[in-house]
Amino acid sequence: MDDVIRFHGHCCPGLALGFRVATLALDNLKGSRAEDEELVAVVENDSCAADAIQVVTGCTFGKGNFIYRPYGKHVYSFYRRATGEGIRISEDYRGFEEDREFGPLRQRVTSGEATPEEAERFRQKMQAKTNAILAAPVGEFLTVTSAPHPMPVRARIEPSERCAECGEAVMASRLVEAGGRRLCQECAVHVAGRSGHGLLRRFATVELLFIALMIAADFGFGLVAKPLLAATGILSVARLDMIVPLAMALVTRLVVDRFGTLTLYELIMGLLATLAWPGAFGVPGPLKVPLFLLQGLVWDVCMSGLRPWLVPRLLVTAIAGGVTASAASLALRLALGLPAAPLVAVLWSVQLVGTIAVSGASTVVALALWRAIRELAVVQRIRAWQRG
Repeated sequence: MDDVIRFHGHCCPGLALGFRVATLALDNLKGSRAEDEELVAVVENDSCAADAIQVVTGCTFGKGNFIYRPYGKHVYSFYRRATGEGIRISEDYRGFEEDREFGPLRQRVTSGEATPEEAERFRQKMQAKTNAILAAPVGEFLTVTSAPHPMPVRARIEPSERCAECGEAVMASRLVEAGGRRLCQECAVHVAGRSGHGLLRRFATVELLFIALMIAADFGFGLVAKPLLAATGILSVARLDMIVPLAMALVTRLVVDRFGTLTLYELIMGLLATLAWPGAFGVPGPLKVPLFLLQGLVWDVCMSGLRPWLVPRLLVTAIAGGVTASAASLALRLALGLPAAPLVAVLWSVQLVGTIAVSGASTVVALALWRAIRELAVVQRIRAWQRG
């Protein structure tokens, strides 16, 4: 049992159960621990018992002779290849059901609401149940019958192929056909959930819905805030109207953390800005769209390159996007023969300092917004989708 505890990290009733099941299996099949694939274990749960079974029987995931079936039952089947024998061991320990205090106590401990006294009481109960399982005659809580299913085939080493979506090597037999391409199962799930064509194919439907919601909020804020702030004259010094929209764009990328998120975001915002404010930003009409696209691309590059560092990621992205958009506006106005003096001021005088200040303020707002929403169920669902 010491080796089992050392491997698992602690002693508990589940580990004790796995130890008793594994030793009973070896006794019944009259064998020793498997060095290779002499034994096969089929385990129908992913509880602590699984670790004990791997240590005691030598059936492990890596050797291919430990097979997991996600049935959620304390049922274990074992086979000896040399003889073809197979047994099924089921558990019927009633210690948890009969202890009416245990369930509520466990709930309080796992939720972090237990007092120190309750936590100690729970620890004592866990130790008592562990000792009871280790000491009880096997016939009291374990039942052995013949295995109802044929012995699993031997583990096979197969060639690998590249997934047509992510390019990573995959066992050939695990690839699936999707849209005329051979994909790994993770990519097949993502491809099945995507919508539209071109750039939109990078995103799942739920991601596109979130992006659309954030764009609507961003645009709505602009419709209200921009006229109010413009009336004060402050926008000629610092673009305070951009603090919240920039923060919303940054948070959108934190939630839908894919390259292309902010490029799509800014493409749509550029089209909306062309309709709502045709003379704004010093650039006429639809010529705003490529400037928005460039800013979105710079944002995506910075967000992808600085992914491990949250605060620098947001701050550098905000500053780089603002400076790049201003420089591109200047270049475009010069190319069109339009007056450049106001934009030179934006780039090289007090307004450049204003751009950096606005970027810093946007970073603070983005951090606060991110911390407020990151645990929401919809955000967790979107991020889980990206992790596969």
